Amino acid sequence: MSFNTADAELRYKHELNEQISQKRRSISMAQQLDKDMCNRHFVVFDTFWGRPGHGAPGADKRKLKLNRLLYGSPECTPLLQRTSYSNDLHI
Repeated sequence: MSFNTADAELRYKHELNEQISQKRRSISMAQQLDKDMCNRHFVVFDTFWGRPGHGAPGADKRKLKLNRLLYGSPECTPLLQRTSYSNDLHI
């Protein structure tokens, strides 16, 4: 009977060791995945948000849009200057 008990103890220890190594592998894989995601985040941050102005358009483009809004252009006229509102109403 001592042989069965010793054999069972060896199997139990072996199973515990397998569980420990699987847990270590899963922790290691999770840490590596976290590092990869962090690196990917910084790459994206550097390529898009890392631009001057944090991705905002340059001042010259805003100035052109402001001039168009203030002084008008053929494709963009203020709503208050229109004489006919029939095209805006869909009844």
